[in-house]
Amino acid sequence: MHCSKMCVDIHLKVMTLGKHAVSGICATANLPAPEQPSQKKENAEPVVTPWEVQGKVDYDKLIEKFGCTKIDNSLIDKLREIIKCEPHILIRRGIVFSHRDLDALLKTVNGTSSGKEFYLYTGRGPSSESMHLGHLVPFTFTLWLQKKFGVPLVIQITDDEKFLFKGKIDQDDMERISIENIKDIIAMGFDPKKTFIFRNYDYLGRMYRIVSKIQKSITASQARNCFGFKMEDNIGMWAFPSIQAAPCFSDAFPGVLLPERGEGTTQSKEPETPENASILQRITDYFGLSEKKNQTSPKASKKSHKKKEKKTENIPCLIPCAIDQDPYFRLTRDIAPRLGYRKPALIHAVFLPSLSGPETKMSGSVEGSCIYLTDTDADIKRKINKYAFTGGGQTMLDHLEKGGHADIDVPLQWLRFFLPWDYDLSRFPGCTATEASESPGLEADSWERLRWGYITGRLTSATLKAILIEIVQKTVREHREARALVTDEIVREFMRVRPIRD
Repeated sequence: MHCSKMCVDIHLKVMTLGKHAVSGICATANLPAPEQPSQKKENAEPVVTPWEVQGKVDYDKLIEKFGCTKIDNSLIDKLREIIKCEPHILIRRGIVFSHRDLDALLKTVNGTSSGKEFYLYTGRGPSSESMHLGHLVPFTFTLWLQKKFGVPLVIQITDDEKFLFKGKIDQDDMERISIENIKDIIAMGFDPKKTFIFRNYDYLGRMYRIVSKIQKSITASQARNCFGFKMEDNIGMWAFPSIQAAPCFSDAFPGVLLPERGEGTTQSKEPETPENASILQRITDYFGLSEKKNQTSPKASKKSHKKKEKKTENIPCLIPCAIDQDPYFRLTRDIAPRLGYRKPALIHAVFLPSLSGPETKMSGSVEGSCIYLTDTDADIKRKINKYAFTGGGQTMLDHLEKGGHADIDVPLQWLRFFLPWDYDLSRFPGCTATEASESPGLEADSWERLRWGYITGRLTSATLKAILIEIVQKTVREHREARALVTDEIVREFMRVRPIRD
């Protein structure tokens, strides 16, 4: 993870690329390990793994390949009934498009939002000091879920994953990068009373019991079949999936989602010990054991050991993530019943494409591919005008006659993610209500009006870029202002082990 996988007509004709879980352990897709650029073949099938996304993704085929379920109108209606309002724009526009057992999870909610029915789990795999717009998408949807259902949220920062899989990142640098990314996440506006953020390097010891259970349940052969690991890969890579799987189970969070294991301890004033006291007395006094001596007889102690340990609560988990993270959780769902846990539910989003083209996922390592949350208004305008791939006609006359190619126009695809549902477009030519009314049913959604104007030639690529610059500048500016208020003390509080359930 680490982080990074929450219908109406999905508009697959307007194909976008858009990314936090595999059905039957041995029958899962054989996912190749990351390749070097020189190894990639031209005209190859699309590659969708937790480490790499390349090629034009057919999301219908991906649903079939992964064994997920498409979000249909009946599920959207059920969600609308529970939350008493319209679902998030990402659902209505088909960006959040598939799921695993979301329908079953919603049945447990029963129309309430007490915060006790399930918890959310998502994550981030830090690789740069600032997150980019592609990272913003799953966190935006996760924030909406937390607000609508009033549920607790755990966010895993997979600082170990980047060290194991990337190989070029120093552990000390990773700690600094992780904290910067955590500040970006906090600035989104998550509820501090119901949100726990943890770094694997810090927290692993507390959830290692669950990690080791998962590791014991998965053979090397199963891991290789699911993730395409090779014998020359380091053993940390083979073991990592169990670490990303562990937060799917509430037992991984004693003192956060569940009570602390065993009896709680209380701090007391250190007793005064005579200078001539024995070593044993000094030790028992220091740990406050003297007054407890002989209070419990050996018989009573023996009897207490015979008592069966009380079974902990098994809280359902929902994982909003991008579709490329699905392999981690398909495998987790396969082993969950054998470990006595519920299968986690998932809700998937498509990928936000790279600025430079619709067939690659946004990547911070590629110049001109992305917009960072630290970019200035001038940076955003320059990048969109310079790098954004468009689908307009070769000449203005050609565009007016034939219209633009909506499926490859990156500004139009980005607006699908970020344009508000009822954004005022009257200032832009080709977007007036009169023109939109010529295509019935498009008046409500601002993005549909843009799409219609573009494919009919009324809207030019330059106009789409201008609208996108305005929207992105506002989004990044608001996040930058919120992030400026996030102090190191606030970060420590979000990362402090404490109860986050009502």
